[in-house]
Amino acid sequence: MGRSKTVSDNVALDRLLDALETVGPDGFSFSKASRAVGLSAATLVQRYGTREAMIEATLLHAWDRLDAITAGADAEAPANPTGAISMLLRPCPAARPSII
Repeated sequence: MGRSKTVSDNVALDRLLDALETVGPDGFSFSKASRAVGLSAATLVQRYGTREAMIEATLLHAWDRLDAITAGADAEAPANPTGAISMLLRPCPAARPSII
């Protein structure tokens, strides 16, 4: 039986996304990722294999989060122009105009 994870995959991917947004893909390394996540670089290599696979997993995680936000917004938005604007802006709260 393997050891339990001290940092769940979802938490690790959230932290990796924050780090990736900060340094960009070219500056992203296992060393920087390990500091952001709070796990050793070796642990991240065990989880993801390669730097590219870690970046891909992080971006897929971000895409899944966006899908969930969009589905929730679609379910809640009224079927009118204001609802459409609200639905489209929900993933980007900083971009909300004052018209809604």
